[in-house]
Amino acid sequence: MLLFIFTPMVCSFAFTYGLSYIKAHRTNQQNIREGMPFSPETTMVVFDLHGVVFSHQYFKMIQTFFHSPLKWRLLRALLNPCLMWDIVKLLYRRPVPESFFMHLAHDYKDIHDILPLLISIANLQTPNQGTIQIIKDLKQQGYTLAVLSNIGQRIFNDLEPLHHDLFHMFNYIIVSTPETRYISKPNPKIYERFLDETDRNKNMILIDDKEKNVCGGLKFGIIGITFKHAKQLKERLNQLNIKL
Repeated sequence: MLLFIFTPMVCSFAFTYGLSYIKAHRTNQQNIREGMPFSPETTMVVFDLHGVVFSHQYFKMIQTFFHSPLKWRLLRALLNPCLMWDIVKLLYRRPVPESFFMHLAHDYKDIHDILPLLISIANLQTPNQGTIQIIKDLKQQGYTLAVLSNIGQRIFNDLEPLHHDLFHMFNYIIVSTPETRYISKPNPKIYERFLDETDRNKNMILIDDKEKNVCGGLKFGIIGITFKHAKQLKERLNQLNIKL
């Protein structure tokens, strides 16, 4: 019985989302074909962080955790069935990692005590040198640069001093914050916030490794590039007449 009820609902949602994606994709391609003036004076290039500017060091994350004496606090906490249930509920909501940590730290002392360790592990990132070179070239040519990332404010504050010279090149940095209830891509409100806090008169190009985040910006007139690797990004920018 439930199958007959929910199947049409799921199909309707998928169909509606699919039409929205196709329409946004066509708009994106039309804007590119029409030759929008992507010059340094008129253009802002927007970068995601994790997966574009940085890559996770998963082995080092695991290694750091097991070498820390605080690991026993987490392992002990995981024996609490209430904590495990809260983790399952939070993961189902697909939260920003920082909001996930902060929520658990608020309710469980063991998690609160190891919060600095969790943040430091989250920031074990390897700079993507190919992307960074592109950022340097764009900066040298005079393009406006911005960051739009789902990384939380506290995690970013811990990451920024480690790469101060890199972040100094960006004109705008927008990340998820507790004040905005950790609204993140592809929620439309994060793009609205981004436009409100930057120069909405610029032509914008968003570079993100997640297709859904790129699609989220299309309805706001933000050209999207789904990032695969630095060479592919350079080729896509060249197609937009941004020569690197």
